[in-house]
Amino acid sequence: MAIAHHIPRLAALSAAGILALAAGSPRANAAPPAIELRASRVVVSDMPNLVRERSIAFSNVPRIVVLDGPMDPDREAALAKAGVRVRAHLDGNAFLATVDQGPSQRLARLGFVTSVTDFRPEWKIAPDVRRRADGLVRGGDNARRSGRAFRDAARAALERSNRLGLIVTLMPGTDPGDARTRLSTIRGVQVLRVDDAGGDLLATVTAPATALPALSAVPLVHFVEEFPEFEDRLTTSRWIVQTNVANSTPLYAAGLDGTGQIMGIVEASTSPLFTHCAFADPEGDPIGPNHRKIVSYLASAPPRPTGLHATHVSGIAIGDAGLDNDTRGVAYGARMAFANGLALNESVIFNLFNSNRNAGAFVHNNSWGNSSTTAYDVTCRAIDNFQWLNSDSLLLQATSESGGLTNPENAKNSLAIVATGDTPNQEMVVWGGLGPTPDGRRKPDMVAPGSGTIAPSNSGACATISQSGTSMSTPMVSAMGVIYRQYFMQGYHPTGVATPADAFTPSGALLKAMLINSAVRITSQTSYPDNRAGWGRLLAERAVYLPGDSRTLVVRDALNAGAGALTTGQSRTVRFVVQPGSEDLRITMAFHDAPGAASSANPVVNNLNLSTIAPGGAALLGNVFSGGWSAGGGSPDAINNVEQIMVQTPTPGVWFARIDAAAVNVGQQGYGLVITGNVAEVTCLCDLNVDGVVDDSDFQLFAVAYDNLIDPLGDFNNDGVTDDTDFSIFAPAYDALVCP
Repeated sequence: MAIAHHIPRLAALSAAGILALAAGSPRANAAPPAIELRASRVVVSDMPNLVRERSIAFSNVPRIVVLDGPMDPDREAALAKAGVRVRAHLDGNAFLATVDQGPSQRLARLGFVTSVTDFRPEWKIAPDVRRRADGLVRGGDNARRSGRAFRDAARAALERSNRLGLIVTLMPGTDPGDARTRLSTIRGVQVLRVDDAGGDLLATVTAPATALPALSAVPLVHFVEEFPEFEDRLTTSRWIVQTNVANSTPLYAAGLDGTGQIMGIVEASTSPLFTHCAFADPEGDPIGPNHRKIVSYLASAPPRPTGLHATHVSGIAIGDAGLDNDTRGVAYGARMAFANGLALNESVIFNLFNSNRNAGAFVHNNSWGNSSTTAYDVTCRAIDNFQWLNSDSLLLQATSESGGLTNPENAKNSLAIVATGDTPNQEMVVWGGLGPTPDGRRKPDMVAPGSGTIAPSNSGACATISQSGTSMSTPMVSAMGVIYRQYFMQGYHPTGVATPADAFTPSGALLKAMLINSAVRITSQTSYPDNRAGWGRLLAERAVYLPGDSRTLVVRDALNAGAGALTTGQSRTVRFVVQPGSEDLRITMAFHDAPGAASSANPVVNNLNLSTIAPGGAALLGNVFSGGWSAGGGSPDAINNVEQIMVQTPTPGVWFARIDAAAVNVGQQGYGLVITGNVAEVTCLCDLNVDGVVDDSDFQLFAVAYDNLIDPLGDFNNDGVTDDTDFSIFAPAYDALVCP
């Protein structure tokens, strides 16, 4: 069959709309009417626009630069050439930057810079710092009314001396020595340390309240906030988190218990009783790489004492005394890297995570928090920055026990966990903060049992105790993240049997997508998903495929700045088959976003959108729900970095799942994509509708892709575009009616 007579049909077929939703490309967004900063709401139209001035002087002065749409690599290069050094993303299309001295016309000529304005000193001070400073200046009882009462004796003493404990985030690119010198010249300011936290430079200082104006006027200062103050979060069944069927643990039966994996555990104030039988090494090996349970221990100076909380949390996660009893944790085959000594600033927190990662931990449990604030503060930034820079890692965070969400569960990239009852009350949420986050994102993420959990205690060599709280539910989910990591690293996907040739190392975003994809609605939820129980209760068997399961699994994975990561305007499309059966279809995308700017009230930086097209062309968008299932219509979700599509009775046939990079303002954005149900991979390159033959219907699908440059539907040579080269690959297969 000759191919030439089909070529004129391309233009006509492009109007068919088979993939109309996927064919769209991002459009430039209008400049934001307002920029939400933590200290103020900045109305752009009310600010002087320096683009209209003859020159912009003082290159080290921070500015707000507003674009007419999201950042992309070409825009970033053009800005750099024009002397604009982008320092941080603030909100929407607004960026913190410094601008070289010179004529402003060079910025106007770019065409996409709508305004440049000064970043004012009063926008650099967190509202709670300003309130406390005002109270200290007034003195007397006003100081106590200016903020929370400190539990830490040193912090209370600092306040009694009318001084503030502050974290000063410095402008990116600042020299640490210059920062120390410049800040020390301010009357009354004592610089305790200057630290780097994954590229964020922070100064820890104490200062009198009267020093705030001078501190905020320093050009290299980006933002000023208070020291965080941390606390343990307190107020079990292994089969509940696997199947919710009594004593049914198919993952253990398949050999999935965390063996070969290491969990990172960070605690606020205590250490586990390492001699407890759940952790002790019978061979007498010291803590380190050869120890049965503890590969590393980073302690503060002086070392913290052993404590119930640290022992109990660690035991729930990875404990194992060799018996299937209350000394055995969820991932009882795994080991742990432990660190404590939470203190003061972002760099300390970041480096605790980094220490555990250097010891081989890539799933990290955090059963602590700072209940004094809801702001996106240095703790949230430490969590998001760590996962942005180390996209092979996943952090899990216990929420506050009650009331609204506090910190750092407001972070974007970690999984925020609340607690249900134990059997028979696993359908009820009993502990946990209520979302959403202050900027409207959906949190918490999911629930697990955390009431009356019996696990190791520090009161004896093999002692156990019952404890309740989100501190108890979080290590259950963390442990299942460790087991999912084992599943991929030992090659269980896609066959359900450990196959070394299939092994790969999953990203943290893929593990997050797996955990959320497994979650099921609990009956106490009046709506689903919601801000009380998130995506529901962990039910781990639903997201993995093991032999004999009717529910199967398709995944895609891309590390930040790695192969397959996206920039603004790019997309990825996955074709898969839904086979007849009774399983619902669940598609989950998660990504680890870049950290928000210290001064911004809106921490969202990058935005990926999930969509799908069913057989027949019906389109669904991620996070558009009605009655607990995906519904047509709606708008793309611009703020959440988890999106899901759930179809109760999916139509059998070929489906398309698509990820669109609507705005990647910083870096290159990776992602994890999980598809579960009665689904299968599409294995034939040119059999686009997966009916077993290559014929006219496949050509029609390809023609639409070819005309509209859908990538990678027709990107047969994987060069990132659909063009004549791809057509030349497809044409011989189509002519010969064979699948290459």
